[in-house]
Amino acid sequence: MRFKKTLLATIFPLALLLFVVSAGYFGVRLTGLSSPISTSGTITGLVGSTVLTNTEGTHDGSNNVAIMTDGGESFGTSAYVGMTIYNNTDGSSCTITANDGTTMTCTLAGGTGDDWDTNDTWSVAPGPLQSGTLFYISSATTILHRR
Repeated sequence: MRFKKTLLATIFPLALLLFVVSAGYFGVRLTGLSSPISTSGTITGLVGSTVLTNTEGTHDGSNNVAIMTDGGESFGTSAYVGMTIYNNTDGSSCTITANDGTTMTCTLAGGTGDDWDTNDTWSVAPGPLQSGTLFYISSATTILHRR
């Protein structure tokens, strides 16, 4: 069963999506509608996908800085823009506005320090711009969602 993009643009804001990926099987169930829509099997053009290979680490840059640096990483340039980065040490977070191979940039808020200090731990999760996107986390990690 194929859905047209115009139909999806109408349904996605109203629907709760449940994705199941297991051994090559993909299923989608759209709920929140008067009649839920279900399908399974091969679906093309339904959702975007992103493989996150670096989802947590430790800031090894200077203290009291706005840019998170993790010299041991190799992020794809701009691959994390729009996602949310969490400073797990001080409880702050922000939407990433830029990133290169070893840094992520945004203005932290909501924590006790709202900046990066050496040895602060970080994690990245999908942000508002990734609504309707399927994510595959390539290694064991914890994805945080805070309100």
